[in-house]
Amino acid sequence: MAEEPLPEAPPSGPTTRPATIQATFAGPLPPPIALQGYETIVPGAAERILRMAETDQQQALSLQAKVVEQEIFEGRMARWSALILPIFGLSAATVLILSGHDVAGGAIGVAALGAPLVAAVLRRRD
Repeated sequence: MAEEPLPEAPPSGPTTRPATIQATFAGPLPPPIALQGYETIVPGAAERILRMAETDQQQALSLQAKVVEQEIFEGRMARWSALILPIFGLSAATVLILSGHDVAGGAIGVAALGAPLVAAVLRRRD
C-alpha cells in the first residue's frame, strides 16, 4: 500500500474569515449611526425622523391622559350611583309600605340596600 504524503501545514500569520454583523434596535428612534446614514442619503431625514418620534410620543401621552380622565369619570359616576340609587329605592319602599303594599315595599327596600352591599363584597374579591 502506498503512503499518501501529509498535506502542508497552513501558513502561519494573520488569517481572514468572513463575518456577518447583525444589529437590531427597539424604540422610536434608530441608533445614531443609522440616523446619520439616513441623513446622508436624504438630507433632512434625521430631523423628520425626530419630529415623527416626538409626535408619536405626544399622541401616546394625550391618549393616556384621556384614559385616566375616563377612569376618574367612571369612578365618580359609580360613587354617585351607589349613593343615589339606594336613596331612591328606600324612598320608593317607604311610600309603598305607607300605602299598604308591605311586601312590595319590603322587597324594594331589601334590593335597594342589598345591591350596593353585594357590589362592595364582589369588588373586594377582585
